[in-house]
Amino acid sequence: KLNTPSWVLKIISRRVKELAKLDQSVILSGSPRTLFEAFSDKKHTGLIKILEKLYGKKNIFIFLLDIPPEESVKRNASRLVCPVCKTPILGIVKIGKMCPFCGGALISRRDDNKKIILARLKEYQTRTLPIQPAAPYYSQLPIPRIPTTTVAAWPSGRMDIFIGQQETAAVAATQTTMRKI
Repeated sequence: KLNTPSWVLKIISRRVKELAKLDQSVILSGSPRTLFEAFSDKKHTGLIKILEKLYGKKNIFIFLLDIPPEESVKRNASRLVCPVCKTPILGIVKIGKMCPFCGGALISRRDDNKKIILARLKEYQTRTLPIQPAAPYYSQLPIPRIPTTTVAAWPSGRMDIFIGQQETAAVAATQTTMRKI
């Protein structure tokens, strides 16, 4: 079973606030994932409002990391993680059985299997994609699509190029980047 939106909102919000207090930028991958996480309810503040307050609308950049479902399954099912430093290692990188950063023994996460990955992809289609049209300010802005089928790892260079060229983008794709200016 996937994590509840209220739990995710609590954890992500707390960490984003900690980073903002340290005057640090933040990159969120796949968050917010649901309308509740994005906008919350009368009792809670949604992640969009928290990010706008801490970083300002003009410093929120949205990207869609465009990856075919079959490639996502392939990458995630072969992903390894270091239980010591929590570094994820894509399975397409051949580095052996030890973490290249701390020397910990790499393991597979139990939820990185085809069945769970397909469930996550379905959740994305039904719960994440509807966020952007529900956000009035961001729904009018384009979301740049960054193809990732040939990128072995995080396409940060492509995001940096876009941030340098654009003042803003939209909300609720798979990649949200904030930076303090």
